[in-house]
Amino acid sequence: MEREAAGINEGKRGRLWTGPGMRAAYATDASLFQTLPRGVFFPEDEADLRGFLENVRPSGETLLARGAGTALAGQAITSGFIVDMTAWKQFRIEDDSAVCGPGVVIDAIDAAAGPRGLRFGPAPASSNRATIGGLIANNGTGARSIRYGMCVDSVLGLKVLLADGSIRWFRDGDLDEKDERERRILELAVKVKDDPHWPRTWRNVSGYNLRGVIERRSLLPLFCGSEGRLGIILEAEVRLYPLPKKTRLEIYLFDDLVRAMEIVPELLKTDPSAIELLDRVLLDLARRSPHYHTGIIEGEPEAVLIVEYEESEEEKGDRRGEIGPVPTKILENPMHQKELWDLRKEGLGILMSRRGGRRPIPFIEDCAVPVERLAEYVRRLKDLLRQHRTEAAFYAHASAGCLHIRPLLDLRDSADRDRMAVIQEATADLVAELGGTMAAEHGDGAVRGHLIEKIHGSRIAEAFRGVKKLLDPDDLFGTREKPVLRAEVRYAREKPFLKWPEDFTRELDRCNGEAACRKSTGVMCPSFQVSGDERLSTRGRANLRRFWSAMRAGGEGARLFEREGREERERDQLLEELEREVTWSLKRCLACRGCASECPSRVDMALFKAEWFGRKTPSPADYFFGNYRLWAHLGRLIPLRPPRGLLELVGVHPFVPLPFPVKKGLMVERKGEGSSTGEGSAIRVFLDTHIEFFEPEIGEALVRLLKRRGLGVSFVDAGCCGRPAFSRGMLEKARREARKVLGNLGNTPTVIVEPSCLSIFRLDARSLGITIAGEETRLLSPAEFLADLEKTFDTSRRDRIFFHPHCHSRAMDQERLWARVLERFGEVTVSDAGCCGMAGGFGYDRETVALATAVAEDRFLPELRRAGKEGKILLVEGRSCREMAHRAGIKTRHPLEYIAGRLDGAEGRMR
Repeated sequence: MEREAAGINEGKRGRLWTGPGMRAAYATDASLFQTLPRGVFFPEDEADLRGFLENVRPSGETLLARGAGTALAGQAITSGFIVDMTAWKQFRIEDDSAVCGPGVVIDAIDAAAGPRGLRFGPAPASSNRATIGGLIANNGTGARSIRYGMCVDSVLGLKVLLADGSIRWFRDGDLDEKDERERRILELAVKVKDDPHWPRTWRNVSGYNLRGVIERRSLLPLFCGSEGRLGIILEAEVRLYPLPKKTRLEIYLFDDLVRAMEIVPELLKTDPSAIELLDRVLLDLARRSPHYHTGIIEGEPEAVLIVEYEESEEEKGDRRGEIGPVPTKILENPMHQKELWDLRKEGLGILMSRRGGRRPIPFIEDCAVPVERLAEYVRRLKDLLRQHRTEAAFYAHASAGCLHIRPLLDLRDSADRDRMAVIQEATADLVAELGGTMAAEHGDGAVRGHLIEKIHGSRIAEAFRGVKKLLDPDDLFGTREKPVLRAEVRYAREKPFLKWPEDFTRELDRCNGEAACRKSTGVMCPSFQVSGDERLSTRGRANLRRFWSAMRAGGEGARLFEREGREERERDQLLEELEREVTWSLKRCLACRGCASECPSRVDMALFKAEWFGRKTPSPADYFFGNYRLWAHLGRLIPLRPPRGLLELVGVHPFVPLPFPVKKGLMVERKGEGSSTGEGSAIRVFLDTHIEFFEPEIGEALVRLLKRRGLGVSFVDAGCCGRPAFSRGMLEKARREARKVLGNLGNTPTVIVEPSCLSIFRLDARSLGITIAGEETRLLSPAEFLADLEKTFDTSRRDRIFFHPHCHSRAMDQERLWARVLERFGEVTVSDAGCCGMAGGFGYDRETVALATAVAEDRFLPELRRAGKEGKILLVEGRSCREMAHRAGIKTRHPLEYIAGRLDGAEGRMR
């Protein structure tokens, strides 16, 4: 990777990247803005970071420490240097606290503390990727803030690198009034302590926490919510809380949003741990996705309140008293609770999945008012939005008077940009009148920083400026330039080959930067999970692709780079360098479709990869892997393994053996058998490359299962489905091949064994311009076919089964069907290992084989080994996944072989 990574400058130990690719990858967070940093620095230790700070100081540049970059207000981007702290993941649990490096992800703390019966309390919705350093710097919190408070309430100590290069631990009671700087800060705090302009809601992270300095006799609270502008957090000690013995969720449905808000103060009297709001806009979008299960919420309510209670068994009972409404449903099943919380936690991404010109925009999404004024706030804000001819989505923390409200606007329309400014100013006036704040957990940043004085008044705002001057007199942790509104950056007019749901320039902007792709669980994004390289995350790839298009268009996109003093004539050279980085990054995308199923905003990077390589001349490796069925056929006719040197020439790694086709495939074995006899309607089997040339026994197993049902079986031998060509950007070839298969299907239901073959029709046919008219219902996965045969299964023996679904099966929501089928035969564990790393030719390609192996060894192979040692039957659905397991010496079988073997009284073949 070092060779391809342009612009790396070696420091003493840490790495400083100044090339266009890395800078573009870090140019956004989850806000409306973007700006290119001067470079990105990855420090190894404290001495390394201090040395870098001292080197930067004379240049007049700035530094900004960054975690996962999930900030919604633009505070995680800068025109100076970004210091990426995500590698500082060291932490330890000590009794009821955790001592953490700033890069520790919140869920990692919970995973380590859970066996001790503990958890971190104020966890945000982004806890599966948000870092503790970023959360503290923002003073964030989450749904249970009424129980656990803000992040500052759980911080016991902070180790901070200050602007003068000194490093200090801050703890309660350590304020030194003999130190002039600390004494003057205390004086500023005392001076404004009783100022009437302080918001009357406890959910306030705007400005600096001066009153906390007085209460805790320490500067510690200042760094909680400082957005990294006062120092760099190096280590933190945080309080942990006992896990509840039991939780229950009560669901309340309302046909009026204001009425829902009126009941919140009464619900608070029952001592809940959370009261969360979902509105109709969010629910309607969630129902369109097969990956969010909203069946728990019945009907079409305007508003839903989710009320959580944490309790022990003896405390269980009705604590609602005389509040009035009765919950529509009570959930005590942890699985059902998780489904509902997953829906709520991904609320932001679900909203941003909305297509069309107007989208939910975050600029008044972090307001909070005293809960007793919440209904009035919602009613008056709805009136305000109606006056400006827009609607909004309302969701989140009703319990704390903090609603995430996102008006629907098209910021590429200048009239809507003006409307945004007017709505924000009017909202700020309303919030100030009600005693609220504009920043309740997401921070001020670029989107709300100009409103600090309106909310807090001039005296408090002046005190904030005084604190900044005392702790960072040279503005080392500041920012020199105002970031650019993303919507104002124009992209080059491109003529894509694929058919996109929206205009391609809008598709480029579909990634909202929330960084769900940085999580370490699930499928998305395997190349990032093993590398930690932002350029290999879905967000990073989206940024690289956008910036390349913006640079081609000139205007603001080009000026973002030119501001650093580059000549106009250097732009072409810079564009070429950025193009190489885009190619490098997309080459390492496994096209696993994890983003298609797990990115809440539905950014499907496999499509962007296919589109990008579709505009390039195919390489020898592309021709080889894109025509794999042809080579398999030739290998059967001429049973000689190709020389290693020849494979090297076409890009195959010399020490990774290619599988060799078997002599007799399914068609050869059943030559002349157009269909088998049997009662009932006929069904067809698609002869994909894998079951015809490499594993015909899987096809045989399927045929036996079909015959058991008395179905007449015939075969569709129409060549390749088009997936290999599609994955390599050979899009016209992919379209021809997919059309040929569809043209041979007829009206008979057809079972397609290999998930990547089925997905070319279900996920990609429309993007190839192929009209789908009923094929989606006629093309069946094995799991869909077997679901109708459950009543015929003999399930007298109960096995312990470990099942690993193909990534494309997850994208098509098939793994749950497989689990239900396999549960007829025993106890089933569905793998959470994500991608196997093979991804067709990816695991053979000389350029990517090392990354493929790393992906396999990250979770896939360890999980298989662990399950095998536990005596479980290893069932692996995908051909690539089985090949990767076989390469590691692990024997697995396809679920069809297992099921057919069980029904036939045999075990089925293991590979």
